[in-house]
Amino acid sequence: MQRKPKCSICKKAEGVYRAGETLKRFCGAECGAILALQIKAKRDAAKVKETKKRYAKEKEAFRDNDLPYQHNLTKVSFNRMRVLQCKLRFYERNQEPECISCGRKKMDWCCGHFKTVGQAGQLRYDPKNTHLQCNKNCNMSLSGNITGTKTSRGYIKGLIEVYGQTIGAALYQYCNEKQYQKHKWTCDEVKNIRIEANKEIRRIEAILNTYEATQ
Repeated sequence: MQRKPKCSICKKAEGVYRAGETLKRFCGAECGAILALQIKAKRDAAKVKETKKRYAKEKEAFRDNDLPYQHNLTKVSFNRMRVLQCKLRFYERNQEPECISCGRKKMDWCCGHFKTVGQAGQLRYDPKNTHLQCNKNCNMSLSGNITGTKTSRGYIKGLIEVYGQTIGAALYQYCNEKQYQKHKWTCDEVKNIRIEANKEIRRIEAILNTYEATQ
């Protein structure tokens, strides 16, 4: 014998009325009113969800072509990559990583720009312009500590001491020459830099894990 459908609200009485196109049933006016409110709330929630989803897609499409937003994302990846690249260079030479400006070791590392983004935005993603630097002291407190202090060598001398006279002088000259060669970034260009930087991060992290495991 086929069971008779129950009311979707009270679960007791026989559901003799169907609520629109749904499979839900109700037994009378009181349960029908409650069920109608539930169905409306569910439909309203679905509309809100669809609106949020559409807004998220529109926002993503806008950000995809928003150059400042893309710079902010890529800056994080590029800076992280350069910190790892510089640390790996020291490890490969059996040296302890040191700050390009003050020479200190075991610091709060960051990617220090020789020519700042404000000075030369075209060099913001150039490895030749970015080197391992302590963040709080040289990068932030001393604005990069370019020329040095009474107790530190500074960025310029650091290039020579870390990379040697020939390479250090070449890096210094390169950055000074490139400082005035303007470059107009595009979103696609910046995104591609981020993609490659993230690949390099994964590659170097695997190598550094090996170094740390053998220490």
